[in-house]
Amino acid sequence: MTIGDLLRQYRINQNKTLQEFAGNIIDRSYYGKVERNIHQISAENLINLLRYNQIDAIEFIETLDPNYENYQSQIQIQRKIMEEAYYQVDKDKLKKVKLMVTESKLSEKDKEIQNLIADGLLELLNPDKPNQKN
Repeated sequence: MTIGDLLRQYRINQNKTLQEFAGNIIDRSYYGKVERNIHQISAENLINLLRYNQIDAIEFIETLDPNYENYQSQIQIQRKIMEEAYYQVDKDKLKKVKLMVTESKLSEKDKEIQNLIADGLLELLNPDKPNQKN
């Protein structure tokens, strides 16, 4: 399913014309071409269009990409494991999470963020570093 297909579904479900759905966000004829997958819509215009038509952006993305929720869940599970490892002062568990992150199907950017968090927690658990409180 494409963004245009899904927008059309929402528009039809709301029983709106192209003009009513597009409002003053984008030109009606351009919006019609977005629905027909001739033109693409910018992220800014898409968010404004969703907001204008009272459509939850997360719901829209989850409908568009059923794996989105699973992807976000994977990140949250990794962070929960990191948090538990930190509070249990379990460096080995944190290192295992780093391996889990590296082997995951997350984007490179998300892997980098997850690993930075794990590295930061490992550093906090390092007893060789003096505790710097101001």
